[in-house]
Amino acid sequence: MSFLRRKSVRALVITAAVLVLAVVAVKVFLPAEKIRDLALEQARARLGREVTVGDVSVTLRGGLGVRLADFAVHNPEGFGGDHLVAADGLELKLAIRPLLDREIQVHRLVLDTPRVNLVRLADGSDNFTFIPVEESPSAPPAEGSGETGEAPAVSVASLTLKNGNLVFNDGTAPEGGVSEFRLEGLNAGLTLDDPAPGTFHTTGRATAGRILVVGPPDIPELDAALDFDLTWDQDASRLTIARADATVLELPLNATGEVTMGDVGPTGTLRVAVPEQPVVGFKAFLPPELAPKLTGDDKSGTVSGIFDVGLTGDAANAWVTR
Repeated sequence: MSFLRRKSVRALVITAAVLVLAVVAVKVFLPAEKIRDLALEQARARLGREVTVGDVSVTLRGGLGVRLADFAVHNPEGFGGDHLVAADGLELKLAIRPLLDREIQVHRLVLDTPRVNLVRLADGSDNFTFIPVEESPSAPPAEGSGETGEAPAVSVASLTLKNGNLVFNDGTAPEGGVSEFRLEGLNAGLTLDDPAPGTFHTTGRATAGRILVVGPPDIPELDAALDFDLTWDQDASRLTIARADATVLELPLNATGEVTMGDVGPTGTLRVAVPEQPVVGFKAFLPPELAPKLTGDDKSGTVSGIFDVGLTGDAANAWVTR
């Protein structure tokens, strides 16, 4: 018994016992099915859309972790094809205590192979405008039940995307306009916070292995990386770009500005700066008939510039430069 009296051994035994009790408590009080149902209740109430998941698993490695397999947000009626959002896996690291108060505090959210399918039909309807479920006035919560009838509050501190794809098909695009936009091989890591009601701030980095724009004939296939500092004002539908440091086909760009999302399209002003670069670095952006005429190497001269880009909201003439 003297072996068990040693402080280090006793500490290990106590630690092991606490971990076992923690696992038992999580399995009893926060079973995977309960967490899944809570998450689905929250998602359906906020989105007004069918949301489904496959298997659910719970782990205590690195905190309370929940993995939802085969996660999907369905399309509204009238839209076929792929779901609006689907992912092979959705992993969350959660704070335990707020769950008991019907709050979901996510320390980290990881989407494995997410696929986003955005569609706007020719009549202007789309599959990415959400109508939240209206609360039923006929079923008030029971007095003293602790239920408020409201969906649980949700906060997410960080988001990671692994090998994602995004497609936007626009049936309203005019002839020669952007009818399809694709991002493939999308990876991102970002932090999220809400400094004020209706305001969301994010910083992070994103990369895309392939960017394809269908419509205008003079836009080449691209790859890109972006470091950003962005703020979204939900009431004003305004995006403020404090910093956007991008690399497109190995060409560095820096941008700041504000963009407001209106009914007819985005409006606002962006300032885009191109640091001093070799002239040949712009060859990939030239129309096919002009690219062969640009020859030379990194010693053939350099170019730099600052451009003010105005977004007009006019689909036929979406932007102007000065």
